[in-house]
Amino acid sequence: MEKTKVFQSSRREFLSCIPAAAALCFGCSQGWRQNTHKFQREMPPVTYLRWAQQRNMRYIGILKHLEKDIGKQKLLELLKKASFAENLALGKRLSPRIKSMHAFAGPFREEKSGVGQTIIREIVEDNETAFEMKITECLTEVVFREADALDLGYACVCHADFGLPEGLDINIKLIRSKTLMQGHECCNHRYVLE
Repeated sequence: MEKTKVFQSSRREFLSCIPAAAALCFGCSQGWRQNTHKFQREMPPVTYLRWAQQRNMRYIGILKHLEKDIGKQKLLELLKKASFAENLALGKRLSPRIKSMHAFAGPFREEKSGVGQTIIREIVEDNETAFEMKITECLTEVVFREADALDLGYACVCHADFGLPEGLDINIKLIRSKTLMQGHECCNHRYVLE
């Protein structure tokens, strides 16, 4: 009967191979990462609040400096005009994909969408011709309020809301009389298909 050889090693021999295995794994992972552009790599997780603060605080500071140079009213006028134009252009770019009220309201309806993650809202009406929601908390409003810049937030963000539906091929209109940025208890967004 033939004996089977069993590989035996000492603890020292076993431990000596760990650095080589680690180097091999590192080399393989680096080779894989070289195929991924660095801008496409995932960043460490941050809270939505921290993300919004990082995204907006520098620009809020810049806007406050501009306000000192050109005056509050002139700055607010320019911000409203520019933000509306940007959202109007966005609406035109999105037009090929948005052919119904259902498609338009999708990001507002879905909790896990980018918009859904940044607002607390109650859907009041949702059908083929109207979508209405009452927003009671807004992450963007929190950031601008913390920076004592609600007027800038309204001009940059809230006023622009009217441009998006206007840029679409289908005739959706935003009706709104209240916003958190203006100090109201909610934002009362009502989108109607005309």
